[in-house]
Amino acid sequence: MAHGINANIVHGWRKRAREQGVSPVATAAAATTTFVPLAIEKPMPPALPRIDIEVRRGSVVMSIAWHGRNGELGARAA
Repeated sequence: MAHGINANIVHGWRKRAREQGVSPVATAAAATTTFVPLAIEKPMPPALPRIDIEVRRGSVVMSIAWHGRNGELGARAA
């Protein structure tokens, strides 16, 4: 099945619900009409992306760091 649950298990659940007189439609309808208020915290701003590149050749070292601004990456030599 789509969610990785064996079909035999689902059929067993449905059979048990029928035997107990539980209507899946009524249960689903009750669940969708119940309002539960939730307190939601203010989301944190996303971290700016950063890419660091360091190239070494002999005693020469070149470092470049890209810092994200407004969803774009801009180059800045260090």
